This record gives sequence, structure tokens and C-alpha cells, in this order.
Amino acid sequence: MKRTFFFSALLFASASATACKCPQYSLDEQLARASVAFVGSTTADALHPGEAGEAISFHVSRSLKGPSTGSTVAIDPSFNTDCTAPFAPGTQLLVFAYAQDTGVLVASACSVRATEPFSIGGRSLQPSPEVSKFLQSVPN
Repeated sequence: MKRTFFFSALLFASASATACKCPQYSLDEQLARASVAFVGSTTADALHPGEAGEAISFHVSRSLKGPSTGSTVAIDPSFNTDCTAPFAPGTQLLVFAYAQDTGVLVASACSVRATEPFSIGGRSLQPSPEVSKFLQSVPN
């Protein structure tokens, strides 16, 4: 239950309400700053997170910047930190990822948002209207 609340809070609370200190950038600003940005899903299990430095694969269903639609992108979700990026298997997520000096793409709790309704822990959750509006404004 604690993990469910934490996951829900990361996806839907304001950035200042999470344990991770997030910069106050709009989604347009995040798109401009990100190395890659896409909507995609993973088969990784959020209830069994990996270790620091491990990556999870996302299937890109809509490219906003960088990878092509239909490709697979490996992202390090900052496992074992206060800023671990939230993810739910099969859920479409808006991901802004940033290339490190090593070339590894990293996403944090500040740079991943749900794009569709989903259920977790028996609770149905909705994406923020901000995400829906942003995705409608970005050309395909």
C-alpha cells in the first residue's frame, strides 16, 4: 500500500509535493531541455524495481524528440534514489529523458507522467489535464 501511494503521488501530485525536489519547468520547457522525449510503455514491473545504474526498456508509441515511433529506448529510472521514475507495466507514459556524459539516458520522478487512465492497487487514476493538453499541442 505504501508503494501504491508513493507511485500515485509521484505521478499526480505537484512536483513540490514529492520527496524529490523537482525544478518547476513546464512540459514545453521539459521538451526543449530533454535529450529525448516520447510516449511509450514498458513491460518492466514497478513492484520489483532494479538496482542503481540498471535500465528498463520502453517501446515508443509516439516520438516527440529523438527516437522513432516503434523503436525501443533504454532508460535508467534512477533506481534506489528519492527521484526514482515511476512506471506501471503497459501504461502509456510521457517520458522526458536526459543523456548523461556516458550516453546513458536517465529519467526521474520529475520527468515521467501518465498519459492515460490506469489502475493501481485497486484505485483508478487519471492523467493530469496538463499532460493531455500538452500532447494535443505537440505536432505528430
